[in-house]
Amino acid sequence: DAAGVAAANNLTAFIPGTSDLPAEFGGDDLALGFSLGFIADVTPRLTIGGSYSSKITHDIDGDARFDIGQSAAARALNQGAGLFAPTGFSAEFTTPAIAGIGLAYRACDCLTLLASATYARWSSFEEVALVFDNPSQPPEVLRQDWKDGWSVSAGWEWSFADSSIFRAGLMYDATPVNAAIASPRIPDADRLWLTIGGSRRLGEKLSGDLGAAVAFFDDRDLELTGASPDAFFRGSLSTHLAANAFAVSARLRYSF
Repeated sequence: DAAGVAAANNLTAFIPGTSDLPAEFGGDDLALGFSLGFIADVTPRLTIGGSYSSKITHDIDGDARFDIGQSAAARALNQGAGLFAPTGFSAEFTTPAIAGIGLAYRACDCLTLLASATYARWSSFEEVALVFDNPSQPPEVLRQDWKDGWSVSAGWEWSFADSSIFRAGLMYDATPVNAAIASPRIPDADRLWLTIGGSRRLGEKLSGDLGAAVAFFDDRDLELTGASPDAFFRGSLSTHLAANAFAVSARLRYSF
């Protein structure tokens, strides 16, 4: 809300909400983490496995672009105070530590039953703060305050013809998004995944995999008043969001 920023800076010709400013932020980073895992045959039919992936802290650097050509208020602020000029920025972002456990039970030679659970420490994701190189540009802070998330799944594999495997599964994935401050930037919600797939041996060393999945998201209602400090210049939003997601994958594997 560039007009709101202008009005707060005593440019009385602008009324909040009448001159929004499109902005684009793009950045990247490389960072290191570690993963640990185990797998064990508890009985001839039961296999158990577990894994842990560390959190990874990213120090992102990038560029910010403001389309002041679409906002008279932004142009006035750019000329008078140096706001909204093209600039670099930095931001810190932490991906969560994730722990998981899985079970595989061979009910018979052709059928294997599967189950897993995963826990992610998304509570480490408190905010995204973009700190700009332009000293006239205040930081852009996106409060998140996510909660730790978890998911559980069950499925089965059916082997047939000595060269093919059919798979199907179901997963419930609880969102870590804080419902009180959920935003259209990440309008996530609890979701149910349905998956099918298969593998087939295509030769002595060549095999292929094919899979498909659909995710059914719970509807999300957003009621943002714009009163919080980090949203003061973004305005209010009241809306209803509904979404589904689809994914397909294919892979060829060659064993040397």
